[in-house]
Amino acid sequence: MDLASAEGWARRLRGAAWLAGLRSLAAAVSGASPADHRLFVVGDAAEEPPWHLTAHLQLLHQAGRLPGGVPVLASPDDVVSAGAGDSVLTVAEQPTGAELLDRIDHVRRRGAAVFGLSGASDGELAGLSREFVTITPQERTIAGGLVVVSFETATHLLPVTATQRPRRQRSWGWPGRRRPGVTGSDSPEPQQGDEPAAEPTTESGAGLRA
Repeated sequence: MDLASAEGWARRLRGAAWLAGLRSLAAAVSGASPADHRLFVVGDAAEEPPWHLTAHLQLLHQAGRLPGGVPVLASPDDVVSAGAGDSVLTVAEQPTGAELLDRIDHVRRRGAAVFGLSGASDGELAGLSREFVTITPQERTIAGGLVVVSFETATHLLPVTATQRPRRQRSWGWPGRRRPGVTGSDSPEPQQGDEPAAEPTTESGAGLRA
């Protein structure tokens, strides 16, 4: 899923209660670090690294749409270099393992801001995090069809929710009229299987393809 499709999904899911929690987490993460620091995005060693999420965060940051520290994809080994002024976003579908939790606690004590996104109840990670959100599969009806929003989909939506603006109603002349040429959405329809436009930068500076 590319950024344009993710923005389309975020608009269509705008009324979902869980999306408000995701938006709050994204806003907290984006404002937690100064621009000359880093946002470490780390996953548990037992799962696939969150490279797709990191790539989207980097694209938005490079475009000036995501303030704060520079997003980098970090391994559990890399994350121990985080310190005061940095942020750490832990993304794991299952409860975080003890080894990574120890490292997260270590950098938190050094002054890093810790955040968490999980697909399962994870009380230990939640206890270490400034803000923590759990996303479990959700059913949503869109255009007459039933869509199951998975944890993976939520990770695609996290970056764009940080840049979403509240929907505003505009009046163009008589009530009920729409400005010519303006449609209800300015994003392409979301497509399944879309790929990101770029690979994320890792803490070592190299791109990573899962």
